[in-house]
Amino acid sequence: MKFNCPEAVARIVNARMVPIIALSVVLCLTGCISRTKRLTPDQVLLPAESLSKPALLEKIKAESVMVKTLKITNSTLKLTQQVAADRLKEFGKGILGNIGGVIFVERPDKLRLRVDLSGAIVGADLVSDDRQFRISVPHLNEFGISSITAPVGDVSFPCNLRPSHILDALFVDGEKYINVPGIRSILTEQTEGIRSYYLIDFVMDDIKIQQLWYDRTDKQVVRKIQYKEDGRKEAEVRYSDYTTVNSITFPKLIQINRPIEHYSLEMKISEMVFNEPIPPDKFQLDRPPSANDLDMKTCKKR
Repeated sequence: MKFNCPEAVARIVNARMVPIIALSVVLCLTGCISRTKRLTPDQVLLPAESLSKPALLEKIKAESVMVKTLKITNSTLKLTQQVAADRLKEFGKGILGNIGGVIFVERPDKLRLRVDLSGAIVGADLVSDDRQFRISVPHLNEFGISSITAPVGDVSFPCNLRPSHILDALFVDGEKYINVPGIRSILTEQTEGIRSYYLIDFVMDDIKIQQLWYDRTDKQVVRKIQYKEDGRKEAEVRYSDYTTVNSITFPKLIQINRPIEHYSLEMKISEMVFNEPIPPDKFQLDRPPSANDLDMKTCKKR
């Protein structure tokens, strides 16, 4: 039997059902009393910053354009490549130990990346500008040149490690789409677990070209997804462990996943400097006199 408290009490009074008044009141109160339950910490949403779309876009733009040059003098790299449907190959483990990385950047398009094996052997040296990139593999005595727009193809490390991939991942760079004719920005909100996010979609001709995830608690962009013109996901980059150096906030952990090229790269940054002049020779990489030509389509010497 279900009790409606006001109706039940009215019937009790009208019928002078004195003997069962106490029982009826107990039943009514039992149905009307509400209970509160304390949530556990993993169920409580974290405090979240509230920003309008113009304010959020301006914040992203202001923080990105602060960096003109970047020197990463100490970092650890971990690269994983899918070599078969059921097999992954990890670079940076085994006898040679961890892979170290030294990076110089002069925005918008100059990058130098030296990959060190166990701190003693230069595994690869790469440099790029707005037209081409060059790669030297000293311990194999190989050297190659390719256009930055050339497709990677089915090649292995280090030929699939294009400087443009690193350059794109190092910076949120959403500012390049802000207030650009033909590109719209759409702001939505999303919750995952106890964290709230702003999602910014940059759209051209109804095709999503980039999506940024802004953590409303940490107040930083924590994910960037880049799309190709056909809608495929080109790259997903996750940013975490932010630190502040010379008034510039920057992530110390950057995780890159490039599904089309079948590899992922994790960068753990230990030491970095911003906006110091970088000598021009840091972005020069000449062919060693006796080096063999490296075929960038096969990653083998010609």
